[in-house]
Amino acid sequence: MGETTVALTDQKVAEALSKLLEAANRAQDDYNANPSNAQDLRSYPAPSSGAPVRDSSGIWYSVFNYTLSVRMNINRDFVDAIADPAL
Repeated sequence: MGETTVALTDQKVAEALSKLLEAANRAQDDYNANPSNAQDLRSYPAPSSGAPVRDSSGIWYSVFNYTLSVRMNINRDFVDAIADPAL
């Protein structure tokens, strides 16, 4: 990036968040695949994608929608990503 400030609407921010959420989803899948783990994580589902569209320069794009599910303690300093049947 290298800039001293980056607007939250900058494409680099969206790309970084997308890559972070994708990595979290893959790590969660790896964790859940291990039968020795007592509880599954389910806070980072895979993204859903829209239909691909081509822009005026001929580049194909698709919209990916990510969701993040967290069980929040009322004291928001504590976050628990362990699966909870009540959620």
